[in-house]
Amino acid sequence: MQTLGTYLRALREKRRISLRRVATRARITAAYLSDIELGRRHPSEKVLAELAAALNTSFDDLRRHDPKALISDIQKRVGEDVGYADALRRVLRKFETTEELLRFVELKH
Repeated sequence: MQTLGTYLRALREKRRISLRRVATRARITAAYLSDIELGRRHPSEKVLAELAAALNTSFDDLRRHDPKALISDIQKRVGEDVGYADALRRVLRKFETTEELLRFVELKH
């Protein structure tokens, strides 16, 4: 899965819109957008919505690449279902590194 930053950049380049133009449309600075694309900063949901509008895509399209959204979803599920938390812990114990877990997930899809 692409990071939010790499996805934003690819989408922007596919639409042939400059970084400055997207930043202006999203009401943020070009430096801030550059930092987002490089993974140095993570936008708020408000900024993510502005970026979605600036790139003519949906908020959900961008959100699915945002690690904060994933963490929030996991926290919500863990809070609602103790079994989910236990299952997640069991899966994570089987892998020593992120790379091992990702290879496993990619093999299953």
